[in-house]
Amino acid sequence: MQQDEVSERIAQETFDKEFWHHLKSIFVWQYQKKYGDLKPGEISVSFNLAASFQNIYDLIINPKWSDSIRAMRDNGIKAIIQNNAVDPEKASGVFDRELWFCLLVYLNKQYHEKYGV
Repeated sequence: MQQDEVSERIAQETFDKEFWHHLKSIFVWQYQKKYGDLKPGEISVSFNLAASFQNIYDLIINPKWSDSIRAMRDNGIKAIIQNNAVDPEKASGVFDRELWFCLLVYLNKQYHEKYGV
């Protein structure tokens, strides 16, 4: 605020936008480091993040988000095993990759909708 001589509201909006942009970039980098390019997987995964979490920002800052993700993960892995006849280890890897892919896509979409960038 002092350096740029802007109001507190403008400073907060600028901080929020840059913070979420930085967080989004870190998530993409971590995903690509582990899984490679951003592509949906080859095994059928049936879960809908949007149905469970209407707002990615609320998901990330919610103190109980890890419990929600853990329950979603357990159910998703069971569905992958049943629908694709794969072992639990492969199913958990597939689910994790798909979950992160969906989170990144959803975060990117909400970031663009919120900030118009």
